[in-house]
Amino acid sequence: MKKILVNIIFGIHVCVFLFFPLAFFIPASVWEKRIEFHFWYCFSLFMLFYLWGMLWTLRRKDKIYSICILDTLMQYLRGYSMWDPKNYEHSFVEEMTTRFGRLRLANERIPLLLLICIILSAGLYLLKLEGVILY
Repeated sequence: MKKILVNIIFGIHVCVFLFFPLAFFIPASVWEKRIEFHFWYCFSLFMLFYLWGMLWTLRRKDKIYSICILDTLMQYLRGYSMWDPKNYEHSFVEEMTTRFGRLRLANERIPLLLLICIILSAGLYLLKLEGVILY
């Protein structure tokens, strides 16, 4: 049962992860409020990663971690303690790229890619607020 739940969470995780870059390519004719939604989606997840990561920061006090709740839940269902390093050092993206192909992304680059998505979505959002982007 736990393995099925892990696979379901993994599938949800794939959808959440793929939406970050793919949302940039959805035309306004298909989804009028895409820019606003994408900005708030990126911003909310970024904040959630770091707020959830503060739980580990308060306990370890060595650095602030960017931790996805779905990662923690998947690792917990796999039998790891909530405070096991595999809960906050595990990389879903690394696991996903290993499962689906040969592309490998370093764990350190994931927060950078997330930040780039946030900056791009914020830029589009600000341009839309200023009336430069009219859709």
